[in-house]
Amino acid sequence: ADGVAVISAVMAAPDVAAATRALLAAVRRAPRPA
Repeated sequence: ADGVAVISAVMAAPDVAAATRALLAAVRRAPRPA
């Protein structure tokens, strides 16, 4: 079970990183009040 969890985490890591980068890019593009 632990091995499956580790594999799942490793496989999900790139998706999480991509989502984080997309979120940060959206925040930078969005007009924000000072």
